[in-house]
Amino acid sequence: MGETLTSSGTDSHALALAQSYLDILTARDLAAVFDGAQGLSGLFLPTVPASFAGAKHRLLVVGMETKAWRDKECKFKQRNVPTIDAVFESMRSHARWLERPPERHKFLQFLRQVKRSMHTLLPDAEVAVGWANLFCVSHAGGSPTRAESFDLIHALSRDLLRAHIAVTEPDVILFTTGAGYDRFLRECFPDRTDSVAIEPRCLWQFRVGRTLCYRTSHPRYVAHNRWRDKALELAADHLHAGPVARVPAELA
Repeated sequence: MGETLTSSGTDSHALALAQSYLDILTARDLAAVFDGAQGLSGLFLPTVPASFAGAKHRLLVVGMETKAWRDKECKFKQRNVPTIDAVFESMRSHARWLERPPERHKFLQFLRQVKRSMHTLLPDAEVAVGWANLFCVSHAGGSPTRAESFDLIHALSRDLLRAHIAVTEPDVILFTTGAGYDRFLRECFPDRTDSVAIEPRCLWQFRVGRTLCYRTSHPRYVAHNRWRDKALELAADHLHAGPVARVPAELA
């Protein structure tokens, strides 16, 4: 185990998530990840929206990777031993991006659309919307799949994303990663069940534990707007029907 969290006034989900991140990072050789490839961004550690704990429904949107992320400020790139302070620092950066206007960022614009759509489709139920990524770093402003240390990046990304899902227990996950990343999704979730291709390469449905998942395209791919809208409709239908009860943290 890593350091024990002692911060006060922080949401219990955020505390648990930070501890999970720290355990994963402490167990990994981060120097091998970052020294093995030039041009990697800083480490992306998403936090938990403040509304997650008390929301009736939880929806997590998972993107591909950021073009850049704390490239100069990330302590995990600088051969420092992972600390809980560094983890929280990264999570706070993510929280600030969740709060800021989306401007020209297609993905952040889509997050705003998801919130509006859930409010419209489920006006009487609070839906908390979170944001995570399939890959925890980018390479040269894009996909890390060509980085020399990609195998290590993929394994680290998988552990961090699965930790995020385990702590936050979303009712629905919307993967906006496109068909080109399906092989990585399959490797990340070998335990998935109930897999259905609603529309080949456009909309894929499956489950991870109790969580219903949809894989559609990235928001910048305008030609697939209808399939992202369809995924949101299906997600709202699922939430309206009533999600499977979550396991209380003390019993998990």
